[in-house]
Amino acid sequence: MLKKINCIVYASDFGPNMRKGFKMAVGLAQTNQARLIFLHVIEPPGRTAEMILNSYVSDDQLDVMRSKSVAKICEVINGRIDKFAAEELSSDYGLSQGRPECRIEEGKPVDRILAVAKDVNADLIVMGSRTHSAFSQIVLGSTAHQVLFRSERPVLIVPMTD
Repeated sequence: MLKKINCIVYASDFGPNMRKGFKMAVGLAQTNQARLIFLHVIEPPGRTAEMILNSYVSDDQLDVMRSKSVAKICEVINGRIDKFAAEELSSDYGLSQGRPECRIEEGKPVDRILAVAKDVNADLIVMGSRTHSAFSQIVLGSTAHQVLFRSERPVLIVPMTD
């Protein structure tokens, strides 16, 4: 007997064609009556950028800026979810668990995706990939590729080509 999928994490970098992966995640959530979490990971600024910011902005101001940025990204994600739903789903999103949850994390994308999946006890991670050549994955590694090979949970990679 196959394990029931109760929770799906859809990780996106807002890249081109992200709708294909989200559509797949929504379809799987509908089919399995699963909770859907839309995850976006923000990479922290590099050391040089951090030093420059710290020389011009106080820690309190930086915290306010980060909070506003996260709120704005959530607003953008929720707007995209609403637009997607209006164009492709019924008004109740067709999801028994309700509206997809928006989650923004800061850190190294691979580590945060795996940590969030563990934290929410996800049964499946869905993400897109634009990197398909073996050479580019060996030399550079893609986030999707790294998640696929480091995850203890099933990972569905959706090709994001045109």
